[in-house]
Amino acid sequence: LEGRGTVGGMSSSLFYSYSAGPAHFIHLASYAPFGDGSEQKEWLRGELKSIDKTATPWVFAVVHAPWYNSNKAHQGEVEELQMRQSMEGMLCRGGVDVMFAGHVHAYERIGPAFNGTLREGGL
Repeated sequence: LEGRGTVGGMSSSLFYSYSAGPAHFIHLASYAPFGDGSEQKEWLRGELKSIDKTATPWVFAVVHAPWYNSNKAHQGEVEELQMRQSMEGMLCRGGVDVMFAGHVHAYERIGPAFNGTLREGGL
């Protein structure tokens, strides 16, 4: 893996990044601290600054708990709401093109969204 975060000063596989062809992938940990001052958020800040969009014009972020979904049983979960509030703006400003999430065991896709609102025509 190209870039690994650290947790407690130790290299961690909880959040990491790598490039494959013209794409850069950032994997974030929904169940590790992600708020202000957390190692994950500080790692993400540096990771986003280090991306060379000429070498990897596509940037993908991957999380476990989806920030947007229509499954009422999974809406409003702490990991969804708090992580979105903590990191969504940084990811958007950092040039992330697409996010992928798991957790809800059903296929679902939406258009561009930010701060709880679908954005017709992009961000």
